[in-house]
Amino acid sequence: LFRSIQTRQEKRINFTIGSRAYLLPKTSVVIKCPVRRFSKSFIQWEKDGKPLHSSKRLGITKSGSLKIHNLEASDIGVYRCIADSVYDTFVLKLIGTDNRLLDPPRSEE
Repeated sequence: LFRSIQTRQEKRINFTIGSRAYLLPKTSVVIKCPVRRFSKSFIQWEKDGKPLHSSKRLGITKSGSLKIHNLEASDIGVYRCIADSVYDTFVLKLIGTDNRLLDPPRSEE
């Protein structure tokens, strides 16, 4: 699995699905889901096994990539892009000020 660790603040970073990223809060990311011979409009995205819905900070581009603006603790998790019966995952972690991994907020379940 490809690992990427962000060491300095950057505005936007592009990734391809199938990697694991340790990022700084407030960064924006674009995660590409490279599929061939498959309609991009049918690509589905999940986070931690639940379907993703667009919000102010999160959206899916026309090319089927997932865009997240201004990362925060609630974005930590495992993202999955599903195209037909094929899928791949992207693991997103956030690094705090003291280089420790941030914990995702506890779910309200």
